[in-house]
Amino acid sequence: PPQRSSKITVIGWVGSPSTQQGFDLVVPSLIDLHSRAPFVVRLIGANRSAMPVRFPIEWKPWKLETEISDIAHLDVGLAPMKGTIWNRGKCGLKVLQYWAAGVPVVASPVGIYREIIRDGENGLLASNRSEWSEKILALIKNAELRKRVVQGGRKTVEERFSLKVLAPRFLKVFEEE
Repeated sequence: PPQRSSKITVIGWVGSPSTQQGFDLVVPSLIDLHSRAPFVVRLIGANRSAMPVRFPIEWKPWKLETEISDIAHLDVGLAPMKGTIWNRGKCGLKVLQYWAAGVPVVASPVGIYREIIRDGENGLLASNRSEWSEKILALIKNAELRKRVVQGGRKTVEERFSLKVLAPRFLKVFEEE
């Protein structure tokens, strides 16, 4: 990840106004956590809204031209998701983007996230308010853990989701017909 001049941790979420309710799941945990560690939350692609929070929030519009850089400048990436039927069918792009950018991830154990994240190896899974607080804090405080999950995430992307791996499988579908 790029070197930043700021010493404060940037906890980020990337999404759209239609998926912003997922972020709401983690707000109580961030409120709890803010008294234990300084951070700023950066919401990329969310609608500005009034949140009853005690931590600083930066609102960034999502832009194709800056998406990669915006993600790469996060210290921790969040992927909270409600366990709805719709969400259980999602592809997990948010986590793949964090991994590709070298950003450690904390995610809900829902749908594809439960399948691709090995807790403590390539990311962290959190199911409730205290787990979210503890796992985010662990990434803020523990450089070795951050390094391990970043390396594990990058390895997962390269082994399972890279163009090198998926292109031959995609082409094979057309060759079989």
